[in-house]
Formats: sequence, C-alpha cells, structure tokens
Amino acid sequence: MDLSGAPVRGVSRRQVTEVRPPPPLRVTEYRLVTRVCTGCGTGTVAEAVAPGRAQYGTRVLARAVELLCAHYLPVGRAGPRR
Repeated sequence: MDLSGAPVRGVSRRQVTEVRPPPPLRVTEYRLVTRVCTGCGTGTVAEAVAPGRAQYGTRVLARAVELLCAHYLPVGRAGPRR
C-alpha cells in the first residue's frame, strides 16, 4: 500500500554524533641563543617567548575550557587518569 499521500501522525527524531579524529599537533620551537661578550666574558641569553620549557598554546586552553564549561565535564574527569 502506498502511504505517500497519507496524513502524518507524528515525527520522531534520532541523532548520531560522530567524533572527528583530532588534528595533528603543531609544535613551535624557540631556541634561545646565549652570546658571550669578547671584552668582559659576560654571557647574555635571548629573551624567552614562552615562560617555561614547554607550555600549552591558547587553542589547547580554549578547548579545555570548552570541555569543562560547555559540555559540563567534571574537573576530576578532565585531569589525567590514575
């Protein structure tokens, strides 16, 4: 029996969410050069762009905030597993 012209009684919805694979990490390395004065022998190190030897960029921090706030992920689950 063809139901193409029959009245619609109701509509139900189903959703499937797929998780995309994460993009590859992009690491930027800054090298700090130390120069030595030939006159007095004092060494001078270049000024660092990043305060520590390794740190997370602003996009990583933004993603962490999104997971915690927008998706209501508990802080305990956001940290490393023990």
